[in-house]
Order: sequence, then C-alpha cells, then structure tokens
Amino acid sequence: MAVPHRGFVFPQLAFIVTRRICFGLQRKDRDLALHGRQTGRVVRTAEGEFYEVHEPISDIDRWLLVQHEQHRPLELDSQVHENGVAKPNARSERVRQAVELLLRAACGATYAVPAGGGPP
Repeated sequence: MAVPHRGFVFPQLAFIVTRRICFGLQRKDRDLALHGRQTGRVVRTAEGEFYEVHEPISDIDRWLLVQHEQHRPLELDSQVHENGVAKPNARSERVRQAVELLLRAACGATYAVPAGGGPP
C-alpha cells in the first residue's frame, strides 16, 4: 500500500535536516570566532587539570565569520487594544503583517512596503 502523503513528508524532512546542518555550521563558525583554532596542544597545570591551547584567528578571518548583518527579530503587532478588546480587522492585519515579514525575510532588508499598503 502506497503512502498517500509522501510528497508532503519528504520536503519537510529535507528542510529539518538542512536546518540542523546550517545550525551546526553556524555554531562551528561562532566557536571559531570566539575561541580560535585548535592547536592540538594539551597542557597540564600544576593542579593536574588539562586544557587545550587555542590559537587566535586573524582579524581578517574573524571579520569574514562575523561580517554579516545581524537582523533584529521580527514581531507581529498585538491583536487586541490596550483594553483587551479584539481589534475589528485584527485577522486581516495579522495576515498582511505575516506576508510582509515573509517578504522581508525572503528579499532581505531592502524590501519596503509601499506607503499605500500595497498595489491599488
């Protein structure tokens, strides 16, 4: 018997695997920028502790790892007024904001919503 939702599961699985790989690479780059390269030299202190000596990376290499722009988290506006009453157009406004956030994430920080709110 064939699995009916195979076309739906594989893209999600590929997304999850790719996301985990990207997070691992980001973590590795962050560790390299903060601590430097591993030298393979293990040092023993007088108290009997062992630690590995790290060699600092050059300023150019560090800049290449951290030169990307740090984006602030995007947030949606509240669906209720300050008195706790639901806004009359809260649902449509939330959908508009979600689409705007997705466009900004996909197109980068250069995307701007037109002053009129969209196409006529």
